[in-house]
Amino acid sequence: MGTHLGAGHVAGAGLRGRGPWEKPPDLPPPPTATTLVLLAGVLLPGWGSPERFRKTTKINGAQCSHLSECHSDCCLLNLDTGITSCALKAKITMECLPQTKGAINIICPCGWGLRCTSKNQCVPASAI
Repeated sequence: MGTHLGAGHVAGAGLRGRGPWEKPPDLPPPPTATTLVLLAGVLLPGWGSPERFRKTTKINGAQCSHLSECHSDCCLLNLDTGITSCALKAKITMECLPQTKGAINIICPCGWGLRCTSKNQCVPASAI
């Protein structure tokens, strides 16, 4: 004598998998070509010689030609000598420039947590 499971049920159907009347599970869409290219762009530079791709920054006092070379992000031009070198960002109450345009600074921007006022002086960012 067989087991009665009710209308529409087949004995053992749950063990063999999905029946034709059941909705398939929601699956994420397959990756697009754009996704694969972006992923390759992130992963491939890490293979081979990582030193070639690692960004190195210079310490304060080292000569520079662009602010991105400096650990402090400030490549300061000495107007007397014409030499550019990495320098600390401006500290509280020091002279500053609100924005940097170009690769070299005449005056460094404010350090972290500070902002440059209209009078070109660094103040705490929370100050009005």
